[in-house]
Amino acid sequence: MSGIPLTPEQEQLRNSLYEEYRAYMGEYPNRYHRDMPQNKMDEKEARMKELAHQLHLQLKESGYEPKHNKNVLRNRGVPPEDPKFYAHHHAVEDLLKLIEDPHLNDEPDDRTVGEEFQFKVYSEKWEQPDIYKLKRMKDGWYVEFLSFNGPCNKKGYPFFTRYLNYHGVSVPNDIGDWLGWLWDEAHKKGLTKEDVQNALDSLSNWLKIIEDQAPKTGIWENFR
Repeated sequence: MSGIPLTPEQEQLRNSLYEEYRAYMGEYPNRYHRDMPQNKMDEKEARMKELAHQLHLQLKESGYEPKHNKNVLRNRGVPPEDPKFYAHHHAVEDLLKLIEDPHLNDEPDDRTVGEEFQFKVYSEKWEQPDIYKLKRMKDGWYVEFLSFNGPCNKKGYPFFTRYLNYHGVSVPNDIGDWLGWLWDEAHKKGLTKEDVQNALDSLSNWLKIIEDQAPKTGIWENFR
């Protein structure tokens, strides 16, 4: 993927910043040693900060403002235009990477918000599986089964697990964690509708195995 087109001045700034970054990181493991005075590290960091700040402003002015990693943005606590933003090597490192790949931190399209999925629930009470409908919403799921329906969070709380328990289906205690992880993966990776449905089918088949292996004879015959 092509990087950001740099002017000669920007190219010079980028090269100087890269050299300062390499020198800083070369000394970084020894920053607590007696032979590495703190003021020396502070000077290196100050040079990086100034170069990175200048470069960022020039890139923004030319229409190529870097889109920083959300974790870097959160950890810095100030906007990228603030001179203090680049007073940490993680922010500088992110800037250098973004020059090489300006789409590095782009989030994929969340393609399945509003899509409806099926979740087959197997129970010893019925010959055919019950079909739950799960619609993936902006911040969770909307679950429907017969006259039962309602909005849930990413982990299916409160209605999804409540419906399963109500119908006597044996489920792992962490089923909600699995469902929540799937929601997050669909968001982060832009999973297709087929991807999400296949993942739900895997969870459904897992519950069926648990249900099939539940004790059903002897004293357990009339448990449910």
